[in-house]
Parts: sequence; structure tokens; C-alpha cells
Amino acid sequence: MEERKLQTKTLTGFGTILLKRFCGKSNSNLLGHVSRIRKACLDERIFVEVKVDENLIQLYAASHDMNTTTMLVSDVLEYGKKRLRTECMEKCLYHGSGSASPMALFGSGAEIKHLELEKHSLSVDVYHSNINAIDDKELLMFFEKNTSGSICAVYKFQGMGKDPPDREKWGKITFLSPDAAKRAVELDGDEFCGSNLKILPSQSAMGGDKTFLFPEVKARIFWPRRLSRGFGIVICDKNDVNIEWYTPLSP
Repeated sequence: MEERKLQTKTLTGFGTILLKRFCGKSNSNLLGHVSRIRKACLDERIFVEVKVDENLIQLYAASHDMNTTTMLVSDVLEYGKKRLRTECMEKCLYHGSGSASPMALFGSGAEIKHLELEKHSLSVDVYHSNINAIDDKELLMFFEKNTSGSICAVYKFQGMGKDPPDREKWGKITFLSPDAAKRAVELDGDEFCGSNLKILPSQSAMGGDKTFLFPEVKARIFWPRRLSRGFGIVICDKNDVNIEWYTPLSP
């Protein structure tokens, strides 16, 4: 009786963003984690409680299953931490004619992680004949292992109301470099979860054949610790010159 009694263990120090991603939308990820732990330990009583406001995770398991429960939860959290460190957002710098618009990967604090001025794709579209059989984490680890490149963004395609061409589309994966994306495309046709993967370069973020004007650029210059002693040259039509432009700059 004592061996089957549930014990508790508290894990702390993860941060709000990591805990929310651990839980997922409507706790969908958390339910999946608990299901896998119960299956591994053969005990349906095991429970994981996440208190985001208090920044802690409470584990409930029998004493002989606590180490396994802790290890499985910690493994997911460590992988989540790694994803946060490499996470980036892929953006077109501007939409020009054709499909060669410059691309940049922006990380935390708007740091540019990669600047791509050539016509190279940083992302791939992933297709599989049975997307419901795919374990998302195992798929991402498969790509990381075989591309030697860090994944910086993942967009999982939602399956509700898909048209026939997109019914096998799992989602889009963005890498930190075009070389890593190229190695991912070379995995096209590899077997995964009983079926062959279909992997294509993603063109959705490259601007297509749309044409837009370059956005307006504004700059503000400050001399915070001394009076301005420099000068500037402005090239413009003489009819656009305003007399105020000749007013000395303030410190």
C-alpha cells in the first residue's frame, strides 16, 4: 500500500513562456505529456499540475515512478528551453518584384540572426500521408539530427477544412541558414512513421510575384552628451527644401 501511495515533487524556475508552451493551447500539450508518462509507468493515476502564476510544476506519482516522471518532464522542458534560445521570426525586408526579396531572421530583442540577400529559402514545407500518426517532437528532432542546423521557427498547419492538396501538409519549418534548409529538402522521400516524407522549399514568405513600393524609412539622430558640430547633406528637389532645414540642430 505504501509503495502505491502517490508522492509529490515540485519543479521550479522555468519562466512563464516556457510553462505556457509546455501546457499548450487549452492544455493540449500537457495532456499529451501526461498520457505518455502514464503509458511509460503503467499507472493511470500519475498527474502533472502546472501553476504558471507561481512558476512551478507539481508532479504526482508513486515513489518507484517519480524518477521516470521527473526525467520525462525535464526532457520536454529542456527541449523547450533549446527552442526558445534559437527561436526567430522570418520576415521580408521589403516586397520587391519577382521572388528575390531580401529576408532576415529576427531573434530576441530584434537581433538579426541571419540576413539573406539571395534567392534562397530558409523554410521547408513538410508533407506526410498520415499526419495524425506523427509525434511533433520526434519529427523536429529528426530534422535537427539530419540537418546539423538549428530550427528557429515552426508553424504547424491546422487540419480543419483542408483542401485535397493540403490534407497531407504537416506544416512549415524554418532554419537558421539556407544550408540547413537545403539539407532538409534532401531528406525528401525518407521514411518516417511508416510513410515517406515529402519536403519542399517553402516560397510563401518570399513575396511571390507581388510588387510593392519600398516602405518609408525615417531616422532620428541624437547627440546626447555634446552640442552638434557636424553637418549634413540632403539631396532633394529644390522645391521641397524647407527653410527650417537650415536651423541649427539642438543638442
